[in-house]
Amino acid sequence: MRGDRMDALKVLKSIHVLSGVPVQVFDSTFERVEVFKSSSTHLPEYSLKALAEGISIRQGTFGIIAGKFNELFLMYGLDGSVALFGPFRCSPVDRPLLERKFADQGVPRGEWTTLYEYLRALPLYALGDVRDIVIHIHFCLTGDAIDPLQEELYAYVRRFRVELAEERMAAYAAHDFNPNVYLFYYESEILQYVKAGRTEDLKKMLYELSNAVIPPVSGDLLRSEKDYSIIVFEKLAKTAIDAGADIIEAYFARNSFVRKTEESNAFQDVLKIREAAIVYYTSEVGKSKSKGYSRLVSGIIQYIGLNANRALRAQEIADAFHLSTSAIQKKFKAETGTTIQQYIMQHKVSESKVMLKSGLTVTEVALALGFFDSSHFSRVFKRATGLTPRKYQDEQALEWCR
Repeated sequence: MRGDRMDALKVLKSIHVLSGVPVQVFDSTFERVEVFKSSSTHLPEYSLKALAEGISIRQGTFGIIAGKFNELFLMYGLDGSVALFGPFRCSPVDRPLLERKFADQGVPRGEWTTLYEYLRALPLYALGDVRDIVIHIHFCLTGDAIDPLQEELYAYVRRFRVELAEERMAAYAAHDFNPNVYLFYYESEILQYVKAGRTEDLKKMLYELSNAVIPPVSGDLLRSEKDYSIIVFEKLAKTAIDAGADIIEAYFARNSFVRKTEESNAFQDVLKIREAAIVYYTSEVGKSKSKGYSRLVSGIIQYIGLNANRALRAQEIADAFHLSTSAIQKKFKAETGTTIQQYIMQHKVSESKVMLKSGLTVTEVALALGFFDSSHFSRVFKRATGLTPRKYQDEQALEWCR
């Protein structure tokens, strides 16, 4: 064990020498046992123990903590100890904001300039770059050239998909249909993209969105990173929609990512959710593109999804796309293997299953999806599934009880 610890310390010292970032090692009670720094590196004069108390970092995992003045420290779990890298910055130093913080904390005015220069001298990284730093540290200490965040990230995406389905059912159960539909309807920019058939290349868009961005400060660093994440979610949702993803699904996911970000209190959680959004939307766009639909057919599918709450006819869709009914019918069936009216009914049946599972009555589902009455809905549902809506609902309830 002693030899392993000595090897780890040599690696940590080499990381400090190459990066110029101070590296400290703390025991399980967060008492400092080693420090690697040079005359050109900067360490805070206050104690870090109070900042890190209560934080549990397992071996091979990481965390990020903020100092008293918005400087950051990366924590990496070792065997029975913690390595602390930093301080560094993830945002420009906003002097007026910083001076307000000094005043709030009762820092003597004579020390303000010294502290300001201390912060300005710190290395500047984007929060998204921290992942690459973690990969490098993990490789240096373990020899594994993997992303230690990857498994957790993809597990988070899987959990998100389950939670998203549950949220949709909850929304249906709360009779919250029209607000979502009208929200999508009034987002005119999105609708114009759909109707014009504009599709951006996802890879190019993700490159432009690169996580390696230093967001402007808006109150404090965590708030700035949250604000930037929300911008990313909006761009990802629009890009996914342009590429053929379902509008309602894309925006429902966006709202969920925003809410989860707002509930987060740690930098690594904000970064994880941002990364998860990119993985999620990339996956959704991949599903859409794998079908090979043209811009026109993708636009028709999106139009149907947007207007699933009312009666919809092929003539209306043709008018919306400024084409003849026969032209869009021929194009749609050639690519999907079904007529537009058949697809509309398939989509409504798919939506109705979620509503029925959530406990809505047959009449409520029929009205929410624009059927003439519950009898009309029941006939369509039974023709598609072989079960009446009530029978389907009863079977789902029994399955849930099991």
